[in-house]
Amino acid sequence: MRHLTSRRLLAGLVVTMTAIAVSGSPASAAANGLTALVPDITVGAGSSGGGYLVASSEQPVSTTEVTVTFDTTGLTGVAEVATEPDPWVSGFTCETAGALITCSRTASWPVSIETYPVRLFDFTVTAAAGAQHDDSGTLAYTLTTDGRSASGTTRVIIGEGVDLAPSSAEPVTVSGTPGTTIDAPVGVRNVGETTVSGAILYLFFQDEITLARTYSNCYYQVGRETTAYCEFDRDLLPGVAYTARPRLDLGTSIESPGLTLGSLRWLTPTDWNDGNGIPYVQGTGTELTLEEEAFSAARRTQVDVNPYNNWSSIIIELTGHNPADLAAIGATVDGPAGSTRTIRVGMRNDGPASAGVAGSGEAAAQMLVRIPAGTRIIAADGNCWRSNQHGGYVCGYPGSLFPAGTEAFFSLTLRIDQEIPNATATVSVNEVNCGSCDDGNRANDVAYVVVNGDDAA
Repeated sequence: MRHLTSRRLLAGLVVTMTAIAVSGSPASAAANGLTALVPDITVGAGSSGGGYLVASSEQPVSTTEVTVTFDTTGLTGVAEVATEPDPWVSGFTCETAGALITCSRTASWPVSIETYPVRLFDFTVTAAAGAQHDDSGTLAYTLTTDGRSASGTTRVIIGEGVDLAPSSAEPVTVSGTPGTTIDAPVGVRNVGETTVSGAILYLFFQDEITLARTYSNCYYQVGRETTAYCEFDRDLLPGVAYTARPRLDLGTSIESPGLTLGSLRWLTPTDWNDGNGIPYVQGTGTELTLEEEAFSAARRTQVDVNPYNNWSSIIIELTGHNPADLAAIGATVDGPAGSTRTIRVGMRNDGPASAGVAGSGEAAAQMLVRIPAGTRIIAADGNCWRSNQHGGYVCGYPGSLFPAGTEAFFSLTLRIDQEIPNATATVSVNEVNCGSCDDGNRANDVAYVVVNGDDAA
C-alpha cells in the first residue's frame, strides 16, 4: 500500500507551486548571461499587490553582491512601490532618493542564481490615491551582481478589484484505479460584490495525473504534463457558485492503493496573464464547461484583491492493486586480508508502478547494506550513510520518483581486514523506510554481498 505522510505529499505540491510562481518569459537577457524579470503587476484601485524579481544566469553563481534598483518615475499618479523594511527578513537594505529605490544585499549568507528563474526579491505595489481602473504606468528595474547587470521594464495596471474563491473550503475527494479516467468536480464562487468577467482554472498534480487532452479551452504545459489551465469566457455573478467537471487521466505507473494530491487555483484572466510566459499547447475537442451562461460583455481588467483564498486541493484515492516491485542487487568480491575492494550494490524497480512521490524532496526508496564479517567500509557513495540503528549503511535513491523499469547503483569501498571464506551479508529493500510497502514480490527484496566466496579464484 502507498503509505505516504501528509508532509511528503504536500512537499511535492510545494515544489511544483514554487516552480510555477517563478516561471515566466525573460524581459531582459543581457549579453553577459544574466537575466532579470519582473512580471507585469495588476493591483485593484485602493488596494495593494505583490511584485517580485526573478533572475537567472547562463552559469550558476553564488554571491552576496546583489543590488536591485527601481526607477518609479513612470508610476507617478498610478502606484507606489514599497520594499520590506526589515533587512533580517529580506536580506536587503533599501534607500530611496526621489524616484529611485536602491536595495543592496547586506545578509552574510550568499544567494544562488541558477540557470532557471530564481525568485530573488519581493516588493509591494499600492495603487496611488485617485488612481482609476485601467490606469497604467511603467516600473524600470536593474539587477547588478558581481559586475554584471540586467535591466528591464514592467507594466503596472490598476484593475477592478474582485474576489474568487473555491466554492467549498473542503478539498475535493475523488477515487479511481490507475489506468482509468475519472471526473473531478471543482467549484468556484464569486465572493466579491462585482461581476467577474471570465475565469481561469489552474490545475497541477503529482505523479502521473493529467487533465484529459480533450478540451479546446484548456492548455497543457510543455514539459510538465501534470500542469494545465482552462479558460472560461463567461460572467461569474456575485454570490453565485459554479462547477466544472474536468476529467483526469490516472497513469498506469501510479502505485495503488493509496493517496495522491493535486491542487487547483481560480484566477481572473488579468491575474493569469501577469508574468505568464510559459509555453502551453491547446487541447482539442469540446469545451470544458463552467455554467450555461453566454458571455455578453467585453472583458474588463480585473484583479483578485485576495489571492490567498483562491487555492484548493484535490485528494485522489487510488484504488485497485498496482504495486511497485523493488528488487535488491548484490555484489561479489574477493581479495586477501589488507586489500580494498569496491562493491557496487543497487536496487531495481520491476514495476508496474513507480515508487515514491515526484517533487517530495525525499528519496523514493532506500536500501540497507550490511557489512560482511571481517570487513569494514572505508568510503561510501554520497547517497549512503552509516546507520548504527540498522547495523549497516543506508543508501537512498537519488530522486523522489523511482520509475518502473529502472535501476540505481551505489559504490562502497570495502577493506578486507580478515580473509574469511564466504563472508556474507545482506542488502535489502523495503526494510528501512519502505519505498514500496505493498511490494509486488517480496521474494526479491534481499540480495547478498559475498566476500571470498567458494568460486573465488
